[in-house]
Amino acid sequence: MDEYTQPPKNIQTLTQAMDQAIKNTSTGKREHRQAEILRIARERTNYLYHQYVSGLLTDKELGGCIRRGEADLGLVRARKEGDTLCCLLCVRHGKRCICRKVTTAQCTNCGCLGCGPIQPHPEKPDTRKT
Repeated sequence: MDEYTQPPKNIQTLTQAMDQAIKNTSTGKREHRQAEILRIARERTNYLYHQYVSGLLTDKELGGCIRRGEADLGLVRARKEGDTLCCLLCVRHGKRCICRKVTTAQCTNCGCLGCGPIQPHPEKPDTRKT
C-alpha cells in the first residue's frame, strides 16, 4: 500500500479502538458498549469529514473511506453547517432525541450530552428581530 492510499494514523488508532470496543463484551450493559461504539464512529467520521472539507481528501478518497467502513455515510450526509450530530439514532423517523433539544440531557442511545445547535442563554433575552 503506497503512501497516497494509506489511511491517516488517527484513523488507524480509531479503527483499533473500534475493534476493541466491539470485541469487549465484559464492560457491562449493552447500552454502555453501544454508546462507546457510536462515539468512536462519530469521531472517525468527523475526522474524515473535516479532512474532506479542508481539501486534504478528495471526493473519491472520501467515498473509498465510506466503502471500507471507515466513515458513516449517513452522518456525512446529515452534516449541516454549524451543527453536530452524535449518531443517526438521534434523528431517525423524523423525530429528534433529547440530546438534540436540551444540551444538558443525556441521550439513552449514544450517551451524548447535547449535540444540538447552540441555544441562547435562558437568563439573557433573545435580542434578534423577527
